[in-house]
Amino acid sequence: GPHAHETLRVAADEYAWLLSRGYPATATLSLIADRYRLRNRQRQALLRSVYSEAGRDARREKRVALKDCASSSIV
Repeated sequence: GPHAHETLRVAADEYAWLLSRGYPATATLSLIADRYRLRNRQRQALLRSVYSEAGRDARREKRVALKDCASSSIV
């Protein structure tokens, strides 16, 4: 519908907030997805793209700048 993008954004924010407070991912995803009546594809999007604050920070630390890997091979 016309508000699907906004609904997904709000759901993602709430999901991340709960994950950051230690709630279990599977149960939390079900809770949020049911609350916002998300379709399976939207649930999968949240599962694959939303992290707790600690998870987000850990992923950021692993990032490598393109200039730092220009002469390296990817393994």
